[in-house]
Amino acid sequence: MLETCRLQARRGHETTARQAAIDAATALRIAQELEEDGDAFAARRCVQHAVDRAYLSVSLTNGRLCYDETYCPVLASSEPPVKPRSNFEPPAALIASIALCTLGSLAHDSDDLDAGREAFQASLKIWPGNVTAQFKLAELELHHGCFE
Repeated sequence: MLETCRLQARRGHETTARQAAIDAATALRIAQELEEDGDAFAARRCVQHAVDRAYLSVSLTNGRLCYDETYCPVLASSEPPVKPRSNFEPPAALIASIALCTLGSLAHDSDDLDAGREAFQASLKIWPGNVTAQFKLAELELHHGCFE
């Protein structure tokens, strides 16, 4: 599976912002499978690839690496959408924030507390409303860090 992650970066054509975002989402999904299979090292590398591709997607559009829930009301709403959107593609900034939160969890699990803290903080810089990153950063600080 990690090889699939690497192949995305070796494409011979020019990458579009949309393709980079799709690659990021795919790499994140593969990383989750690797983590479930117990290969934390490969999962961490694949998540980093997802972060890199999400950043690339944003840079190709000259956009800001910032996620706002109002941009995607389907994700922000507690009610299911009237009609499922099978072609929904999450914004690259959302993928980056989720990937960084995942990276922080993997780092924390391997006792790399500084890397975990940095990843959670980076995730929150992109998406301040990322409750998972808020909780995991608070948990890390409570058990291992400072209380500032």
